[in-house]
Amino acid sequence: MRINLITVRCPPQRNRMNIAETLSGRIANSFLGYLHLGSWFDDRLKSLVSGRGPKTFTSVEAFWRAVLREQLHHGDRIQFKNAFLTEWIPRLPGAPWHLLGDQADSPNLRSRDYLRLGELRERKIGVVSETSLDYGPHPLGVVRLPVVDDPRTCACLCLTTVDAWCCDLGVPVIVSSSVYDAFVSRRQGVNAVEADLEGVLHFGTMPLLDQGFLKAMGVAVDSEFLRSVVTPTGHPYAFLRITSPLDTRMRTHGSAPPAFLWSISRKWITHAVTHYGVFSGSKEKPRIKVVPTDPYWSYGFLLAPSQPDDPESVQKCVRGFKLGNISAWIPEVGAPCAGPGVEVVEVLTEFDARAPHFSTAVPLVASPWQRPQQHRRIATVLQDMERRALAESRGETRTEQPPGAYPRRTADGFTGNDQE
Repeated sequence: MRINLITVRCPPQRNRMNIAETLSGRIANSFLGYLHLGSWFDDRLKSLVSGRGPKTFTSVEAFWRAVLREQLHHGDRIQFKNAFLTEWIPRLPGAPWHLLGDQADSPNLRSRDYLRLGELRERKIGVVSETSLDYGPHPLGVVRLPVVDDPRTCACLCLTTVDAWCCDLGVPVIVSSSVYDAFVSRRQGVNAVEADLEGVLHFGTMPLLDQGFLKAMGVAVDSEFLRSVVTPTGHPYAFLRITSPLDTRMRTHGSAPPAFLWSISRKWITHAVTHYGVFSGSKEKPRIKVVPTDPYWSYGFLLAPSQPDDPESVQKCVRGFKLGNISAWIPEVGAPCAGPGVEVVEVLTEFDARAPHFSTAVPLVASPWQRPQQHRRIATVLQDMERRALAESRGETRTEQPPGAYPRRTADGFTGNDQE
C-alpha cells in the first residue's frame, strides 16, 4: 500500500522536515558557526557614530537587557565603569541573555543552562559533561582569537562586570594595537584588567553560509542540508570597538573570571550501553549492560567549567574532551580510551587559536575550508553529520557508514578515512 511505501522510504523533503531539531542537526549548526569564528574581524567594522549622547553602564546584564529591548542603536557610544577585560570572548555573544529572557521565570529559560550559569557565578568548577542540546544550539562556551597584524583591529577582548563574572556572559570588544598594548602592560600574570572605557557599538550578523563557503564545498556537501540547520541570516552579534587608548583607563586586577571551555566531538560507538539504576536505600548496586552493536559515528557537544587562563584547569578540560565525557569514565568496564561503548573519540574544534590542543580538530582560523587538507576534513564531517541527522529524524539509533569509514590505528591513535 502507498502508506507502507511512504513509511519505508520517505522522500528527501519529508526526511528534512525536522532535521534541524535533531541532535546532530543542532551540532551541525554549532560546527558551521565554529568554522566562521576565525573571520570575526572581516567586513564588520564600518565607521559610524549615531550622534546620540553616550550611554553609561556599570553592569553587563543591564547592557544586554538594553540590547534585547532595542534601546541601543548601531553607532551609539557606550561607556562602562568598573569593568574587566580578558582575552576569552563568548562564541555566541548575548545568546545566554536571550535565553534567560527578561526574568528568571521567562518561558525562554532552559533550567539546565541556568544552573550552569549559576555554577560559573558561584565559581564551582565541575567535570566535563555532554549536553543534550534539547532546545537548539548551545549558548555557552568561549574562544580566544589570534592577535592580527592590522593595527586598527589588532585583537578581540571580552568585557564583563562583577554582576556577570564569567566570560560567557560578556561583551566582545575589538581593539586597536595601541589599546591592546595598554591592556597587556596593565595585566598582572593571567588576571583580568580593570577598566573604565568608551567604545562604539556595532550590530550585525555572522553569515554561516556565505557564497565563498558554499562554492568551496561544492557538490561534496548537500547545500539543502546546510540551509536546513542554520537561519538564513546566521548568528546575530553585538560588540564594541575602541581605537584610541585615550578612551580607556586601565588598572591591574588580582583575579580573572571563569568560563566554559567547549568542544564538538564525534565518537565511534561499538557497543550499546544500558544503565540500571537503583532506588535510594536499595541493597542492590547500580550496574550497566554493554552489548556489541554495528559501529557508527555519534556527535556531541561538550562543556567544562574552567579558569581559561589557568594552565592546570585547561589541561583537565582537554583531557576530558579527549575522553569524550569524563563523567562517563567507569574503569571496571574496561574501556581504556573513553566511556563504555566508545572506542574512538575525535575532537573536531579548538577553543584557543593561540595554543591549539587537539591534533584532530579543524583549526580556529579564518576560512579553514580554503586549506586543501581541511577542506576534505570539513566535507567528510558535514557528510557524516547529515547521515546521522537523517537517521535521527527517522528515529533510528545508528547510521549507515560509507565504505572505508571505519577508524584505523595510526602512530597518533585512531583515525577515520577522512584523515588520510
